[in-house]
Amino acid sequence: METLEVNTQLYLQIGMVYVIIMLLGTLIAHILNYRHHQKKKQVHQQLTPLHQIPTKTANL
Repeated sequence: METLEVNTQLYLQIGMVYVIIMLLGTLIAHILNYRHHQKKKQVHQQLTPLHQIPTKTANL
């Protein structure tokens, strides 16, 4: 009977750890997606002046 109790506790612990890992994984994924979108926005803001520079030099 003792082994059965130990097994159930072990499975509960594994289940808890699994759930925590899943939650952390989804949280990290959301953060990475958010950061990726933020970086894309920054890149677009940085690229727009670079595209304008050649036209100015061409006019000169």
